[in-house]
Order: sequence, then C-alpha cells, then structure tokens
Amino acid sequence: MAQVHLLQSQKQELEKSKLKAEAEVVLMKTKLSYPDTNQLTKLLFLHLPSQVSLVQEKLKTLDSLLSLLQKVTHTLNSFSTMVDNASRATSMNVPSAGQATASPAEGEKNTKDAGYKPKR
Repeated sequence: MAQVHLLQSQKQELEKSKLKAEAEVVLMKTKLSYPDTNQLTKLLFLHLPSQVSLVQEKLKTLDSLLSLLQKVTHTLNSFSTMVDNASRATSMNVPSAGQATASPAEGEKNTKDAGYKPKR
C-alpha cells in the first residue's frame, strides 16, 4: 500500500510538472507573437537614424550622378550638332574663300559679268 501511495504521489508531481511546462510553452508562444518593446525602442532610436543617414547619403550621390549625366548628355548633343554642321559644310561644296574669287578654269568662259552692262 505504501508503494501505491508513493506512485500516486509521483504521478501527481509529474502532472504538476507537465502543467507547468505546458504553461511555459504557452507563455513563450505569446512572447514570440508580440515584439519586445525594448527591442523596438532600440531599433527606432538607435539603429534607424543611422540607416536614414545612409539612405540620405546615397540619395545625394544619386542626385549628383544624375546631374553629371545630364551635363554629359548635353555636351555630347552639342558635339554631335557641331559634327553634323561641319559635315554638311564640306558636303555642300561650299567654296573656300580662295576659290570664290578664282579665275575660270582653262577652256571655260568667264560668265561672271556676261549680263552686266555698265551705265554711262
């Protein structure tokens, strides 16, 4: 009979330990589903400002790069226009200053003043 009483006592102790362990599991599950306010405070006030600062620096760099890219694009467009204009000037057979006053080639007629009659 003493052994039965001892076994029942041990059974009760095991059931109490089981209930206590189950309660701890429930408590741990609730802690996991709700964030720790201390951790949130640290994140907001310690880590967040440094992250904001890094993002602001990167935005400044991107703005500078955009401005530089716009200047390069403008310069390339200007250069392209100059090249086009120079190319057109040579392809349109525009006479140079020396050729504009040159005499006609051998065997050609000078028709420059052909229709010109001086007034008397």
